[in-house]
Amino acid sequence: MYFLSGILSYASMRNMWAAAPGVICNDQQQRLFIPLQDPNAGPLILGIEYEQGGMVDFKIFVTAPGNTTHIDLFLGGRPKTKIRRRLFPQGETIAPGLTAFQEIKMDDVPADTDFNALTVIAHDASYLGGTNAAEVVRAHGWAGALNFEKACRTLNNIDVDKKEEEIFMMVDPNETVLIIDWDKDDVDIKLAILTTPTTSDKAYDLTISGQKCKVIKIDGKYHVGRIVELDDVAYGSSLKAIEIHRLQLTRMRTYSIQGLTRIMG
Repeated sequence: MYFLSGILSYASMRNMWAAAPGVICNDQQQRLFIPLQDPNAGPLILGIEYEQGGMVDFKIFVTAPGNTTHIDLFLGGRPKTKIRRRLFPQGETIAPGLTAFQEIKMDDVPADTDFNALTVIAHDASYLGGTNAAEVVRAHGWAGALNFEKACRTLNNIDVDKKEEEIFMMVDPNETVLIIDWDKDDVDIKLAILTTPTTSDKAYDLTISGQKCKVIKIDGKYHVGRIVELDDVAYGSSLKAIEIHRLQLTRMRTYSIQGLTRIMG
């Protein structure tokens, strides 16, 4: 069995996974697509991309519409794990014969990383309910278009970080906080999930309805367990279209990448 103690080049990466059942190689873009072989993981594809400069991107693709499995990636030994989640409601072709409806990505992992520490975490997920950003900010006195300075003067029951130009508004008491982060040309919308007993078995997502969106999750920041973020939301975007979803997680499973792909030497 191979031990994934580092990748020297795309060629070595390709050789490493060439024996994985059903692997698809895209040599032009230096990408591999490998079906995951555990039936409990659902219809998933592992994507691996070698980037110039010695970095590797890992992706998990959900290939069935309506799949209720909630997937996370975790790299052991790091105080923070950053992943990006993209949703494709109409499906996105990722390789010949492969269509994805969700992508979970861990990007720019140094190629000399011990990839035995890379784990897929899967839960069964059921929908608990949701709201949208417009309803949240309205409860704090938001009306019309507000820049950071005007929001500080107008809103109530908020916390403010003037240096970062961020405003914090409670969504679910003792569970989640909505963060509006003003940038020069756009805003970032974040949902901070607090580290409390009531959030340990839940997941939260932000989406912009009708659009492909990118979500960032970061573990281990201050007293916050996770941050879910929508990057670079254009000024003037409808807050009503920014949806907050709350999920109940059950039946956790963890898989090593090595075990899922059945890499044998």
